[in-house]
Amino acid sequence: MVDLDRFKDVNDFFGHLVGDAVLEEVANRLASSVDEDTLIARWGGDEFVVVTKSGCTDKDAELLAQRLIDVCLVPIEIGGHKVSVGATCGIASFQRGVVARELLRRSDLALYHGKNREPGRAHIYRGDFELESQGRKKAMTSLSAALDEDRVFAGYQPIIELQTGKTVGIEALLRLTSANGDLLTASNVLPALLDPALSRVIFDRMLNSICADYHLSLIHI
Repeated sequence: MVDLDRFKDVNDFFGHLVGDAVLEEVANRLASSVDEDTLIARWGGDEFVVVTKSGCTDKDAELLAQRLIDVCLVPIEIGGHKVSVGATCGIASFQRGVVARELLRRSDLALYHGKNREPGRAHIYRGDFELESQGRKKAMTSLSAALDEDRVFAGYQPIIELQTGKTVGIEALLRLTSANGDLLTASNVLPALLDPALSRVIFDRMLNSICADYHLSLIHI
């Protein structure tokens, strides 16, 4: 699986018409970079699926993925503007007993790992990604529930100038409580914060919480 990096920025900055033109150019580049025995198709959004011929080794797949990443890195000129994107790849190999749906899931899991850890590279599926995925799902469930039940808030700690002991600022930190009332920090739900959609929700919630607390402090002053 091939997923474009920074494509959302292209859509946000230049608009969806330019984004569509970028996708078309990338698709042409990818198609021209594989041989006739390799199937390549757009999977959805800015993702593409590549199916290699039988007998392709992990090393062969890595080399192919790097070639695809390289062609995506070449700037695309549209309407006098040069648009730059990149790509991250997730690789999974067919094994006896593995159906197509599972093969796609594994390659997508490798891709997700790569996007969060080392974008711009090819990543081969490993079994330990499953534990990572389970931890992420658990953290996302916990954080989503805390958001729905209004158990997310800002905690504060002072920033102190060591030479004088004077408080020169205040740092706002993500805090939440569990369903049974235990206090949790961002580290307890860190895998969930890597999710783009949830991280934006958290940003908005934290900003609202901080502004509300600041307003209350002004009233008390």
